[in-house]
This record gives sequence, C-alpha cells and structure tokens, in this order.
Amino acid sequence: MKKFITFVLTAAMAVSALGVTVFADDAAPADSTATASAEDDKAEADKADAEAPEEGDKADAETPAEGDKADAETPAEGDKADAETPAESDKTDAAAPEDGDDMEDPEPLDASDVPAPVEAPAPAPAEKATATPTSAKVVIDGKEVAFAAYNIGGNNYFKLRDLAAALAGTNAEFDVVYDKELKAIRLKTLSSAEPTVYTGDGKIDATVVPGAKEAKLSTQRIILPTGAWLDATAAKLTGYNIDGYNYYKLREAGEIFFFVVDWDKEAKVITITTDEDAVFAKNDEPVPEVVKDEQNYQLKAGEMTEVSNVIFEKMVTVTLDPASTRDAANELRSNIDFSNCVFNGGLTVVGDFHAMVSFINGCSFGEGSVITFKEATPGIAKKITMDDNYAKIFVGCEGVTVNTESAIGVLTNDFDFVLNGAAYSKADLAPDADYLGVYSLYENDSMTYTKLALGNDDSVKYLD
Repeated sequence: MKKFITFVLTAAMAVSALGVTVFADDAAPADSTATASAEDDKAEADKADAEAPEEGDKADAETPAEGDKADAETPAEGDKADAETPAESDKTDAAAPEDGDDMEDPEPLDASDVPAPVEAPAPAPAEKATATPTSAKVVIDGKEVAFAAYNIGGNNYFKLRDLAAALAGTNAEFDVVYDKELKAIRLKTLSSAEPTVYTGDGKIDATVVPGAKEAKLSTQRIILPTGAWLDATAAKLTGYNIDGYNYYKLREAGEIFFFVVDWDKEAKVITITTDEDAVFAKNDEPVPEVVKDEQNYQLKAGEMTEVSNVIFEKMVTVTLDPASTRDAANELRSNIDFSNCVFNGGLTVVGDFHAMVSFINGCSFGEGSVITFKEATPGIAKKITMDDNYAKIFVGCEGVTVNTESAIGVLTNDFDFVLNGAAYSKADLAPDADYLGVYSLYENDSMTYTKLALGNDDSVKYLD
C-alpha cells in the first residue's frame, strides 16, 4: 500500500510542477456634403464609430473569451444608442467625427496610400443576424459602467464612441476622427504617430430597448492604429448595424486599444483592465487552437503526452495503454497532461490501470461538460483493490466533475471537485495535507469511497 501511495505522490508532485483579425463591413456610408454642419459631422461619427469590430470577440472562450464566450453576455441597452444626435446622417454607416471631431482634421491619406482591406477569414460573418440585448455588468478598472450593447451569435458588440468615453483617461484612451475624403473613421490613440487624446463629450448611451433586433453586416471603412508605434493603416473591421447604429466586438477592440477582457461566468460580469502589466501578460499568452471535431488520444505506457492551449468543442476521448501495469510493484504508467485547455463537449477516459490524466494550468469545462471514466475490460472494476495500481485523475483547475462506475482515484492539491455527485473540498477535508485523494472501490458489488490526506513525505492519513 505504501509503495502504491508513493507512486501516487510522485505523479501528483510531477503534475503540480507542470505546468485575430480584421473583418468585413456593414452599412453604406452616409452622404457627407460640403454644406453639412459640424453638428451633422458629430452625429455621423456616432454612427461611424460604432462599426469597428474585429473577429476574435469569441473569446473565450473570449473568453472565454472567448472567453469565451465571456463577452457574449454583456449588457445591451440602447438599441437607439446615439439617438441624442438624431441627424439624418446618424442613420447611415458613413461614419463621421465624434463630439470634438470638428477640431482640425488630420491630413487625409491619399487613396493610393491606403493598403487594400484585409479579407475576412472563413467562415465569413453572416450578412444578417439577430441581435439581442444582454444584461451582464461591465467593470472597467474596478468601476462599473453601464453600456448599451448587443449579443450577436455569442459575441458582444459595443459602439466605439461609448467605449472611447468610458476609457478616457486610462492607458487604453483613444479617439475617433472621421476622414471625409476617404469616408473612413480614423482610430487615434496616445501611441499613434500623431498622439491624440479623447475629445468627445464623455456621454455613454445606456438605454435598453428590450427585444431582438435585426443586425446587418457593416461595410464602414476603419483606419485603425497598428504596429508597435501604431501607425495608421486602412482596414475593415467586422461590425453590425442595428437600428441605424454600428456596433463592434469587444475583445478585438481590446487587441487594438490594449485592454484585457475577462469574463466571470458565475457573476455574469465582464471585466476590462487597462493596467499595462496585465495587458502585456495577456498578450504574452499563446492563442488557443479551436478544435471543432471529436479528438482521440491513444496513450502509450511509459510515455508522457502533453496537450496545451486547445479549445475542444466536442468530445475528447483518452484511451489508456493496456500495457499499463496493474501490479503496484511495477511502474509502467499511461500519462497525459492537459494544460490551459477548454472542454466544451466533455471528456471520456477508457482504461483499467495505472494512469495519470491531469488537468492543470487554467483548464476549464463548459456548462454540462464532465469527465466520464469507463473500464476497458468489462467487470474488471469490481476486482480492483487498493493494492493495485489505480488509474487516477489529477485536478489542478476549477469546475471538474467526474462520473465513473470504475475503480479510480481523484487527486488534488488545492481545488474542489465533484465525484459521482458528491462534492469534495481539500480545504475542508485535508487543509494541512499536500494532497487530498478520493478513491472509488467496490465492496460487495457496491461502490464505496476512501478519502486520504497525502503528504509529499509519503505520509498517508485515512479520513473516513
């Protein structure tokens, strides 16, 4: 038994040490005549600025980004967001300058100097979609801010003018300037070739109009800041026009203006952080790969399989090597580490003995997504004893639920988990131990559970 526990602890300690894009457009530009007033120009900007969403808003996963789909549940109020400037041009996609944009316009770019718009990646955004107001709270640098925003296809869309007002005075401050000659919106920041501060009136629309709305893909041209020093480059960004106003994706705005978007699914809160350290740390994180097909991992005993930075949309199946040893005197184990992975379609483990399937470094499970452990040899689970090499799951992240009819072990050094409907907390059961282990075991055809407090010094304490 002691050797068995030693193998468990050795594995657990090893585990615990392990650790885009611009889019298409939308509405047609509004007529901007030489006789248009400065007030009309400002009204146009309200419309124009609203369309600058890029892809990537799906976090998440973001945020969960996606975040995924983190920002997918943002508060959406103001369907008629910029109604306070009801000029006719406001009902067009011809973006015009924001409040304060009547200041001297920057030297317009010659059309020949403007690079061709970047083509939208496949699949292209839908030409028409349904926009639904959402009610999640938005917190910017610790302060709650009310916005009118929409959820379209699981992504949140905001108006640029509202975001510019909310971010004024932060590290992510930016302004919106309309270039009449190019019929394009210029996004200017403190780090642009021509540094610009926010010049608007500070108003943020937060008027909620209940009910679903029709959203049309926007075609407004955006000249956005890009590169290390943010030189101006012409590009199109994916946005939607709703009731005459343009809205764009929040997460891609974060990439443009250097703020971080996080999503608290339980509290339904979107957090926007402009702190430089947080932004740089976030930008250093690798972009996860999104896998939309079912995945199968065939493990080989004695070798380690590592999987990191993947969002699995469908079922993942892990099959243990039958060569993994049952005899606790032998050490031939199947191993796989999932690091910073998202499981939206569940995960199934198939096998009988000696394995460590680990979930560490920020792994997460979507709603209803669980781990199911199945025996490979029918009836073997009822013959397994505590003297055998168990197949084990290491829980190094939150939100793990395990369902099984097999004899397995579930270990954690910190996180709560659920095993066959019962919740287990290390903080409650083994606060002073290095690890909590819960083992399922058959006695007289009935499944029982043994709880152990385990130490790095090979100490074992039965908690039953």
